[in-house]
Amino acid sequence: MTQSGPTQQWRQLVAAAVLGAGRAGGRLPPLESAPAKLLAEPSPDGALHLLQAASVMSIYERAGRRPMAAAGEVLRPSENDTTPPCSFRSGQHLARILFGEFGFLLEEWCALAAKRGVRVPDELLPAMLNRLAADRDGAGSEWAAVLGRRGEWLAAQNPDWKPIVSSRADDPQAVWQTGEKAQRLMFIRRMRAADARGAREMIAQTWAAESGDDRAEIVAALAIGLSPEDEAFLEAALDDGRKPVRQAAADLLARLPTSAFCKRMTDRAMPLVTLSLQKRLLRGATVQLEVALPEKPDKALLRDGVENKRSGAIGERAHVLCQIVAATPLAAWEACGAPPAKMIAAAAESAWREPLLSGWAKAAARQKSTPWAEPILRTRLASGDDLDSEECRQLVQALDPSDRERVLTGIFKDSSIAFAHSVPLLDCCEHGWSPAFSHAALGAMRSYFGTSEAYAAHALRSSFKQRIARYLSPSVAVELESGWNRTNANWHKGDEELVSALAATLAFRQAMQEELSR
Repeated sequence: MTQSGPTQQWRQLVAAAVLGAGRAGGRLPPLESAPAKLLAEPSPDGALHLLQAASVMSIYERAGRRPMAAAGEVLRPSENDTTPPCSFRSGQHLARILFGEFGFLLEEWCALAAKRGVRVPDELLPAMLNRLAADRDGAGSEWAAVLGRRGEWLAAQNPDWKPIVSSRADDPQAVWQTGEKAQRLMFIRRMRAADARGAREMIAQTWAAESGDDRAEIVAALAIGLSPEDEAFLEAALDDGRKPVRQAAADLLARLPTSAFCKRMTDRAMPLVTLSLQKRLLRGATVQLEVALPEKPDKALLRDGVENKRSGAIGERAHVLCQIVAATPLAAWEACGAPPAKMIAAAAESAWREPLLSGWAKAAARQKSTPWAEPILRTRLASGDDLDSEECRQLVQALDPSDRERVLTGIFKDSSIAFAHSVPLLDCCEHGWSPAFSHAALGAMRSYFGTSEAYAAHALRSSFKQRIARYLSPSVAVELESGWNRTNANWHKGDEELVSALAATLAFRQAMQEELSR
């Protein structure tokens, strides 16, 4: 049976309301049959009568509709769901997450539930699907396991929820060819993670028909599972008519050190920046640095995504140099025989500090190089002048979790680096922190919050309430309440709120983890 439309009486009421009760006069439609019984005495006032009739009919319309279903089809959930629902207490934890109290912990709950082999309780499936529909990447890759077959069946019944499971249940070609934008992007990202080559071939089938904005986002999705096999496709994308598409392709090619793109950049960079290791008897080995600025970019350089414009305090030609350096494999500089730290120190003392350090920072983030990221980060933090927070964030995220914890623990102990510069970096440590690092981070936070430098750090406190609490090890909960600068004149009420929020979240996470580990 198909969905029934508005009744004739309801349509007449709507028409009278649009016309106006005064102008409609005696033409206001009378209510008949069951709705008429709900109105004991219709008001003689036309406007009031219209409102009374509308209220009755609106309830009658909603209460009297049949569910949508194909003729002869009986809708029923899967009866073969072998995944058991989580415990009652775990369901309570999930409810608090889904309804907003600890919404940022959904990914952790899903990961723990998937590991435990349990699913979302039936009564929470609608709320879970609403959350996934609003933020389809928010629960990581474990969402499918915790929905179970019943959840997949339920999602398929609602057009707003169906994209969540369509890439799993439907024909992949149909999803890619006819799906909506968000659905297609979600599908291709998941497919890249499972079958990078198959996803690229599917993209190539529809590439010519994609809009410019869609092409840029599709290229960016190739970062998942990126490999030299993607080079030919990305090289062709450099000729695209849309600038965002070219930039996205150039960024990915710069992450492939063996690509022709990187070789072209290396050939351009070597004549401009000369590094040599000078061995001296008393001073030891030092790095000699010579820099020549490039000329105005030619068509080939512009095709490779290099822009001819200023960037902040960096002039046009210096910015061109910075972009070339950023796309040059770091191994090309290491050929001079000097360790990265010495080359960075030489650049920091030169007249071309900014284009070189900015370019190397970008390259270190793209190539995820700890030997380069660590000394650049330390150099930037120690100077403190005009600190580029986004650059520092990218350098921290380029490090593997173990290196990230080691580097930041060392930075917290470095007296030459202010806590005002180092503590905010905790905001981009997006991994589960070890107990040792959690202890070190907590110590750095105690040294920072409550000082005059932290008094106006409202945005950082707000972010820490969720992000830091999400990654701190619950093992530090016992030491969380003590050691803060509560007696300092700069202790802000927001600092107390931060400590309380961290304590509440750690207590909740500990209970959640214990329940899902049983």
